[in-house]
Amino acid sequence: METKFKKTPQRAAILKALEGNKTHPTANEIYRNVKRKFPDISFATVYNNLERLVAYGKLAEATIDPKKKRFDPCTLAHDHVICAGCGRIFDIVQRAKKIKIKGFRVLSFTTQVKALCPFCLKKSRGKERRKNAGKRKR
Repeated sequence: METKFKKTPQRAAILKALEGNKTHPTANEIYRNVKRKFPDISFATVYNNLERLVAYGKLAEATIDPKKKRFDPCTLAHDHVICAGCGRIFDIVQRAKKIKIKGFRVLSFTTQVKALCPFCLKKSRGKERRKNAGKRKR
């Protein structure tokens, strides 16, 4: 196992694919992006490098979706909100907060909020208006 972080072309491509990315992509989404530049790269190579980048603190694993690992280039502590309509994940701006539990050393904690994003909220309000308009005509 590596003891020192080595910057390989594959790792550089993975980090570049995630640079400024706020969508919290899955390993498969990152793989598809990196494959454009490295057509011969395997999914296993991308996945293993994602795991190493998380271990080195270069990426964060967003523990949002129990079915899929998602990755976040922002390694600063922050929380997420998940849109119940479209499933997109957004960052929550986190203010300084501390948590203490007697007898424990807290390593990290997360807050997860399920809500409707502005786009889905607007869409659901439009559906609700159309539904109510149909009821009034009867």
